[in-house]
Amino acid sequence: MRKLGVLLPDQVLIRRAYAGLIAALETKGWTPGNNLRLDERWTPGVTSALYTRDAASLVRDAPDAIFTYSYPIVSALHAATTTIPIVFAYGVTDPVGNGFVKSLAHPGGNITGFTMADHGSGGKMLQLLSEAAPRMNRVLWMWNPDSNGPVPRPVFDQAKALGLNLKIAMVRTFADLDTAVRAFAVKPGGGVLIPASNFGVAHREAIVRLVLRYRLPSIGSGPSYAAGGGLLTYGGNVSEIFRQSASYVDRVLRGEKPSDLPVQNPTKYIITVNLTTAKALGLTLPPSLLVQADQLFR
Repeated sequence: MRKLGVLLPDQVLIRRAYAGLIAALETKGWTPGNNLRLDERWTPGVTSALYTRDAASLVRDAPDAIFTYSYPIVSALHAATTTIPIVFAYGVTDPVGNGFVKSLAHPGGNITGFTMADHGSGGKMLQLLSEAAPRMNRVLWMWNPDSNGPVPRPVFDQAKALGLNLKIAMVRTFADLDTAVRAFAVKPGGGVLIPASNFGVAHREAIVRLVLRYRLPSIGSGPSYAAGGGLLTYGGNVSEIFRQSASYVDRVLRGEKPSDLPVQNPTKYIITVNLTTAKALGLTLPPSLLVQADQLFR
């Protein structure tokens, strides 16, 4: 019997992806209640203090390995233990810069996993949004430091190369975001970028309503954002990344060290487009963008 600690945000999307992880582990011979005991912690909200509390509690129970998701929870676990193996999935776009691993190829510590995006994904999101809204010259980048960590500095160079004036909106609550968007929308030519984060998932529907109220083209990180009314999305598939993570959880439970398992970026990025939203915004999307789309919402 091996014990797998699990610390995840309590969100419908994540519970669905987690079910896929458990199913994938069963195909590798791990059966909950038989040779695998699950110690699950589901943290509500997006409060760092709660992640810190639950991370410390989980570590005290000394599981053989821990599976988790997103920057703030990995950060809390990183502070709580340097010995228990940790496999993460999604949302950690710069594990080297965040200090979680020494390098992607050779993590060197007790943490490894699968990311939702790489350093260049922000630039690609800016490019796609520019293609969809060619008159756009300003972008509001929604950034929650508790969910996303430090701002990736290369995004400013990427924006400059595209001729875009980039403004970072530091938001910790939806009220912060509402204030930032309302002030940003006063001038024409604006667009909004919502990177992958627990904050973005938790407030997805409200964010969509907000940007549409001010007629701002926007791009998010997961297909559910476009399905819910956002204009565009670009990013990895959360459920697929969770399933892939089962391979590392399996190897760690069998004795391999995270330090020897390279961090993996997505092998495929999914582009989704909401045609109804484009029409509502008065945008005529170019064929060059539409042919890139993996999914169109009408």
